[in-house]
Amino acid sequence: MTQATYVRTDTIPLAQLTPFPGNAKRGDVGAILSSLARNGQYRALVVREVEPDRYVVLAGNHTTQALAAHGPGDCGMTVKAGDEERPCGVCGNQPWEPAARCEVVHCDDDTATRINLVDNRASDLGTYDEQALADLIGGLDDLGGTGWTDGECWPTCQDMAEPEGAPGTWTVTYRWGLPLDEAAIAAVSELTCQLILACLPPGTKGCGECRLPGNVTRVVRRGVEIEMADPTLIFGEGRTGLPLVDLWLSTVNPHRLASPSRVFSPDLKRPRVTTWP
Repeated sequence: MTQATYVRTDTIPLAQLTPFPGNAKRGDVGAILSSLARNGQYRALVVREVEPDRYVVLAGNHTTQALAAHGPGDCGMTVKAGDEERPCGVCGNQPWEPAARCEVVHCDDDTATRINLVDNRASDLGTYDEQALADLIGGLDDLGGTGWTDGECWPTCQDMAEPEGAPGTWTVTYRWGLPLDEAAIAAVSELTCQLILACLPPGTKGCGECRLPGNVTRVVRRGVEIEMADPTLIFGEGRTGLPLVDLWLSTVNPHRLASPSRVFSPDLKRPRVTTWP
């Protein structure tokens, strides 16, 4: 095993670059391309020269993919920096052949694999100082080319000096339940009374008067057979076996939904203030 030896820094056409075989990392190529367009290629790829005009990318495989995704020529895209419109940081809005600035090294297969692994893994092992991150993000006019999007640093970047709904704030209004109408009160009262009766110990006044379904489904006495509803089926259907309670349940939840309905739309922008219900 040998250590990597730096050879030179060069601008190399993408056609001469080969991704590292079996690279396990799956990066966000779109975020990298956005950064390249805004900031330019500020960091070189690390490539291993395997033969003249042929290189394997050890570090920067997804930057290579982002440059390839840009493609040759003028992309026609500009980026906004404050009030200024700037050309794309990749092509400069000029004719451009896909190429990358690279640091060329010589090493053996074992070292090449180790470089690829640590380059992918090292950032995963780090953590953030949340306050320092909030301060950095808060000092920018926009988040273009940073890899961050609006809202990702909440709540550390919450501006507590601003009123609810102002830019830089996020508010949740929490309510304890909903007001009950008379029918709901009657149904809940009936169910509560029957549950209390069911919990009374034997011999207590009122014991045995509970009208919740028991475990008996069939009774035969003196030649008379009585079939009763299977309580497991009643409870499985979201019912209680109490007519008043079941009538109210069928009114407010006719389709027997187990949870409140929710609607999602990719075209609907999330509001900054959400009040439920």
